[in-house]
Formats: sequence, C-alpha cells, structure tokens
Amino acid sequence: MISEHVRNNMTRRAGLKTGLMPGMIGAVAMIAQVAYLRFVAQSFYGNELTMSIALGHWLVWTGFGSLLGTKLVQRKPAEKHLLALMGLYGLTLIVFAGLLFLNRTIAGIPAGEVVGLGTIFGWTFLFFSLPALLNGLFFPLIVDWNRRQAVAAPVHAVYAAEVIGSAIGSLAFAGLIILGVNTFNCLLVIVWLMLMLALRLFLKSNKSRSWAVAGTFVFIVAAMFIFNKKLTVIKWQPFQSVVARESPHSSLTTVRYNEAFSIYSDSQPLWTFGERAQAEELTHFALLNHPNPENVLVVGLGNAEICREIRRHPSVRQITILQPDRILQQTLHQIAPFVIADSTIRVVISDPALFLKRTVEHFDVVLLNIPLPVNAQWNRFYTREFLASVRRCVGENGLLMLNFPGDEEFLTAAQVEFLKTMQNTARNVFRETTWIPGLTTHLLAADFPLTNDLRLLIDTQKARDIAPLYVGEYFLNDRLSPWKIDFLIKQIDACQVKEVNTLARPVGYYYDTTLWGQRTGGLIKKIYPIFKRANSLLILIGFAIVMVVFRLIVRRKTSLQIAGKMASVGFWVMGLETVAIILFQSLVGSVYLGIVFLTFFYMLGSGLGAIAERKHPGKEIPHSVRFIMILLPAGCLLPLPFAWPAWIVTILIGLILLTGGFLAGFLFPVLVRNYTEQSGRREAGAGRIYAADILGSALGVYLISGIVIPVWGIIPAVGMVSAVAVVICWINKIYV
Repeated sequence: MISEHVRNNMTRRAGLKTGLMPGMIGAVAMIAQVAYLRFVAQSFYGNELTMSIALGHWLVWTGFGSLLGTKLVQRKPAEKHLLALMGLYGLTLIVFAGLLFLNRTIAGIPAGEVVGLGTIFGWTFLFFSLPALLNGLFFPLIVDWNRRQAVAAPVHAVYAAEVIGSAIGSLAFAGLIILGVNTFNCLLVIVWLMLMLALRLFLKSNKSRSWAVAGTFVFIVAAMFIFNKKLTVIKWQPFQSVVARESPHSSLTTVRYNEAFSIYSDSQPLWTFGERAQAEELTHFALLNHPNPENVLVVGLGNAEICREIRRHPSVRQITILQPDRILQQTLHQIAPFVIADSTIRVVISDPALFLKRTVEHFDVVLLNIPLPVNAQWNRFYTREFLASVRRCVGENGLLMLNFPGDEEFLTAAQVEFLKTMQNTARNVFRETTWIPGLTTHLLAADFPLTNDLRLLIDTQKARDIAPLYVGEYFLNDRLSPWKIDFLIKQIDACQVKEVNTLARPVGYYYDTTLWGQRTGGLIKKIYPIFKRANSLLILIGFAIVMVVFRLIVRRKTSLQIAGKMASVGFWVMGLETVAIILFQSLVGSVYLGIVFLTFFYMLGSGLGAIAERKHPGKEIPHSVRFIMILLPAGCLLPLPFAWPAWIVTILIGLILLTGGFLAGFLFPVLVRNYTEQSGRREAGAGRIYAADILGSALGVYLISGIVIPVWGIIPAVGMVSAVAVVICWINKIYV
C-alpha cells in the first residue's frame, strides 16, 4: 500500500510537471524573446522594420521547432530527454545571447556605423535559429507527455499554462529592469530558475541533484561575470568602456577614446563631450531668431554644454530640460555636471508629448534634440499633433527648432521628400518656417517672420555681445552663403510632396527608413517607394483575394484547411497586437516597459480563452466570436481623433489585447481537436497547429510592422487585420 504522504508527494510532483513546467517554459521563452530583441536593438538599427525581422525570425524558427517536435513525439521521449532538452535550451540561450551581443565585433562592424537590412536579416536569422528552434520543441513534447500521464485536456492545460507563464515572465522582466538588472542578467536569472525546476522534477537522486544545482549555480555566476566584464570590453574596442547601464528606454554605454567621452544609446552615438561646435549649432540659430528669449525648453538630450551656450544670451532667465529617461540624464550629469548653484536650470523627467499637453507654462524657444523619427516612439515628436502641443506652449511669440541630416551640395530625392514632409507638417501648425542649410539642416518654425539672413544674425550676435567659438562670423559667412540657402530652398520648393506627418500616417519614419536604405544599400530604397506609389485599398483587396484563393485551393484537404485557419488566426492576433503596440508607442510613448505590460494582457487573455473553451467545447466559431474578431481591430482607431489621457489609452489598448488574446486562446484548442479528428494523427495535432499559429504570427509581424504601417499607416493596417478576420469567419464551421 502506498502511504498517504507518498501519494501526496506524487500528486504534487505531477501537478508541477503538468502545470508549473510549461508555465516556466513560457516565462523563459518570453524573457528570452524580449532579451534577444533588446540585443538586436543594441547591435543594429532599432526601428519597427528591424524589430519585425528579429521577432519574425524567432517565430519562424519556433514554428519549425514545433514541427520537429511532432516528429519526436512518435518516439515516446522519456523524462530524461526533457531534462536534457531544458539543459541544452538554457545553455543555448546564454551562449547565443553573448554572440548576439558581440554581433558587431564578430561581423567587423565599427560602433556607430549604420548597418544595412541584408546584414541584419542574415545575422539575426543565424543567431535566433537554434534557441528558437529548441523553444518550439517544448509544446508538442510536453502535450504528448501530459497525454501519456492521462492528464485531462492536455492541450488546454499546457497551452493555458504556457501563455500565462509568458504573461508572468513579461511582468518579471519589467520588474527586474526597474530594479536595475540588465537584460543579460534577467536572462540568466530565468534560465537558472528553469534549470532548478528541471532538476527538481526529473532528477531523482538527491546526491546527483545537489551536485547539479551547485554546478549550475557556478556556471550562471561565471556567465554573469564574463558578460558584464569581459564581453562589454570586447564589444566596445577600440573604445574604453567606462560604464554601461540599462534604462527602460535603451542600453546606455559611456566610452572613452583618448580624452573624449561619448555616450551611446544601444549602437548609436548620442553625444560626444568636448565637441563645442555641436552644442553651439543646436542652440544659437534658434535663439538668435528670437528678439528676447527668456524661457528656453530643451526637449530630449540636454546637458551642461548645451546650457552653457543658451546662457550666453543675456535675456535667458530659465532653462528647462524635458527628458523622458532618468538614467540617461543621470549619466549626462555624471560626466559634465551642472553648476549646483545655477537656479536657472531645471530638469523635468517626463514624457515630452504628455508633459506639453498638460503644462500651462509658456516657452520662448523650444529646441528639439531627440533622435530622428526612426520608429513610432520617436516619430510622434515630429507629427502634427506634437507640434500643435508645442505651438500652444510657445504662443504667437515663440519658436521651435528641429534638426535633420542634410548636405550642402547634393540631396537625394528621398532626402528632399523627407525635408518637404517635415516642412509641410510644421506649416500645418505654424505660419512661418525657414531653413538653415548644412550637414545638419535646421528647420525653424514660428508665427512671426524668421530669418537665415547672414547680416541680421551677425548683428544680433554683436548686439548681445555673444562670441561663440565656432558659430561666429567666419562660420556663418560659409554656412549661410546665398548659394547654399538657394540650393536647399529650391530643392524643397520644387518637391511636389504634400503629405503631413501624423500619428495615423507616420510618414516620418517611412522616409527615415528609406534614407537608411539609401545609406546602406539593399532593397529598402527600391521596395518602399514602389509600395508607397500603390493604392493601399487595392493592396488590401488583393490581399483578401489571395487569402480567398488559398482557402478555395485547400477546401478538399480538411486538415490542411484547419492548419491554414490557425495560421490566419495567428496572423490576425499578431497583426492586432502589432497595430495596438505601435499605436501605444505613438500615443503614450513607452518604448519598453509599457509594451511589456501590454504583452502581459495579451498572454493572460490567451490563457483565459483556453480555459473558457474547455468549459464550453465546440466545433464552430460562435457568432459572438466572429463579430468581435471583425470589429475589434477598429477599436485601435478610437483614440486617434481625440486627445485622450494616457491612462485611458492604456486601458483601451490593454482591453483590446486581452480580448484578442482571449479569442485566439479560445480557438486554438478547438482547431487542435478538429485537426486531430480529421487527420487521425493524435500525436501530431498539437504540434502542427501550434506551428501553424506561430508561422502565421510571423507573417503578421513581417507584413504589418515591416511594410503596411511604415508605408501606408495605421488605418490600412487595421483594415488588413479586419479583412483577415472576415476570411477566417467566412463560414460558420471551423472545417468543411
């Protein structure tokens, strides 16, 4: 007879295996996915196209792993194979994370050099391959193992546990980042927890388990030391890495070369201290255009060098630095601190768009010193909506200055179109604009006449007794020569582009991405303009036709049709998530931690959906589900015409993702059940439908965030996601 104590231990162990293990795998997969995306941003160009490539690669390899797992389940893998797989998975995640961190060094790409799309595609495809492939193996293996253990509804149980584990993992990652733990250490912590659970579940010998726990702990500590010390030094050679910190917004590294200090955000240089010309150029053109600047606002990066130049103007009484990243501001202050007794300088840590919507303060000059509109997060500061907030704060007597890359002798068509779009956007809000030509081109906007006249600016300098080291009379004679001004203005005036950059149609980072393609070569510079010339409505109709044709082709192959249905659901829900997250970036502005919380809502909804379907099983899409799937994407458009507070937008988008996840989680076990019944292959059903879901999700990421939103905007993306829902719900039954 088995004692009650032994029986309870067996029940507890079985519960851990059937519930906690897939939950842990989900948490590890989520943290690994986010960490790998973070490393991609640290190595390459961090816009939506780069992220869609990286995330798509992760999903594609995970899908392939699930297909491979369906083959392995037929061999009846034992528990020891799951232990070995979890150990290999953890080791692979750590090793490939280090390789991805050193990607530029391995590829021979200098720090700060802009990398082309082909390079990004190839390296991420390689470094995501084995980790994501191993990740995909788990779902079919764990489902099959649960089935052999006679667990009731194993697909529901494993799927719900995995996605809820992913939701918890996203929150855990956010918490660790807030506490100051860097990305690699977050990955090490979750891998260590996974290995501890695997040893607890599958290693029966207490002695062997003790040795394995000790060995694993030593390995994790060694990896932590090597990464944080050795790999960081290797990555930044020939620079000397002084300090590396991570904020919720980016990875910040301070490096020294000879006696000069520079700060890098991910892989891009933010500021080099001691280059006085940069600080002078970012300040004096705007301040010289204002008759009496007293209250100056610096949006974005503001430091002691910039403030020193602003204070040269005797009328200045207050300098406000509006910075969303507290850790970046602390880093800037450590290198070049403000004078403690200087009461004219005020630092505000807040999202600039939200701050300017709420504030009642008046500013005479606003200097926009932020990254170019490479993604939705930064594009929002170049939109009509943001400039309208600035216009409200400066009134009729204040001005704004924006900065763009340019050239004094040659501009490509894409560069001219970009500058024209920015001018159109500014003129949509302000009555007057003027250009300052140069390698850095400045756009001034105000409601009063502005000037780039050489003599007027020099006379103002003399009247204020300002003697900049670089932006003096000799410099201005060259910079503001009539032929350079004439060259720039004629190019822009001749451009026929009439577009205005808005939140709904983010043409700012479309053009920036096109310019990126021109600088690096590759297909972007050719493909994006072709797509842009196409009518978005015709593209949407063509996409729907392709989906219908595919449906007709596979109508006689029921199992294939079911897999195609699941792939469409994956496309729909990932497209919905992509639209919602990019919209959230545009309206609320949280690049990182806010998105982690939104992912939590989506994953939580998926788990709840699977649980709900178990209680109400069926083979048809309920009418309510069909109706919601078609209309839910349109909910993303509700905040666009209104100036809703950030908390309302956050709740709305969170509810949309919770609902979308619920519907996807509800349909997943239904489709697995139907596939199994139609194909007669019980072992293959879960893995193949899971693979179809993941591969469809990958296509949604590639298409929606990589092409549709950058080229055509939010509204066509919503239309495409809704069109997919219409095709999914074309007939009531899941299968014919």
